[in-house]
Amino acid sequence: MKKLLIFLALFLSVFSPFTAQSQSIKLIKTFGNYNGETVLSVDISPDGKKILSGHDIPPDKGSYLDKGHIKLWDISNSNEIFTFTGHSRQVKSVAFSPDGLTAASASIDGTIRVWDVTTGNEVKVLRKVQAKYSLAFTVDYSPSGKELLVGTAEESTLKLLNVNSGDVIKNFNNEWNIKKAVFSNNGKYALSIQKYDSPMLWDINSGKLIKTFTRQKGLLAYLFKSSGAWICGDLSPQAKYVAAGSSDGVIRIWGVESEKELWSIDAHNEGVNDIVFSPDGNLVLSTGNDGKVNLWDTHSGKMISQINLGTNHDYGEALKFSPDGSSFIVGTMRGIIMQFAVQN
Repeated sequence: MKKLLIFLALFLSVFSPFTAQSQSIKLIKTFGNYNGETVLSVDISPDGKKILSGHDIPPDKGSYLDKGHIKLWDISNSNEIFTFTGHSRQVKSVAFSPDGLTAASASIDGTIRVWDVTTGNEVKVLRKVQAKYSLAFTVDYSPSGKELLVGTAEESTLKLLNVNSGDVIKNFNNEWNIKKAVFSNNGKYALSIQKYDSPMLWDINSGKLIKTFTRQKGLLAYLFKSSGAWICGDLSPQAKYVAAGSSDGVIRIWGVESEKELWSIDAHNEGVNDIVFSPDGNLVLSTGNDGKVNLWDTHSGKMISQINLGTNHDYGEALKFSPDGSSFIVGTMRGIIMQFAVQN
């Protein structure tokens, strides 16, 4: 009997995702309160001292339109520093500049805006979307801080803008249903996530599509694998891996060089809202409408740890690792930001 118990313990320690490693995540602090201002986007400043959050504010009484604003937080004491006002609708994406002095935002009010982080003032409306549906979805600074990668509802929805003038430097020929776009760390590539098209990798200099990451093919894959719409994605810091999450709760990892799917898993019982790599690329963090926040091993696809926000009738909308990878933040549907330590 004793040998059997030892065997079972060893078996569970190897194969169960809920091992002692599930204790490796610890809540440090929270920012804000349960005010219903859903946190749709988050970023952490390059020095790791501040948080930027983009919000969806419920409509006023008698109105059917939601509103939006941005908040700047001090990580050391959880206090709000500024509220950036100017967007009239929900803020889908926020990003710090590489020097941490300015920030950019994209809103479904159809504008890309730049902000002074030191004062909380708007610097400029960098771009107004000129299209039938005036929507802006995603924004990311180049490593030099001189360009912005933006995704909008315009024709050639992925664009590279001059951060000072707002002039279009380059158009990328992708479809209109863009969800997210990010630079590689070296600034040579951009990953775009489209709702109905496969994740795509673009060459920044030429503007050409160089790689496409498709779902596993074959009869069994067709019968048993998912085909949900793409919601989110990320490019690992060394541009070795691509991650994407879909509306059916599945996440997938591809090798960039091979363009082959390395693994996929039913990560969430409902849609995946965000997925990000750790700074060293060894971990993947995902969150979904099922209230779970899951930490995965990039290489094996094994779950390392899990947080259940559903116990508070909440779920994660946006994720970001700290620059040193020692912690991460979760922006939630009910309006708070939670910071967790990642303990080895």
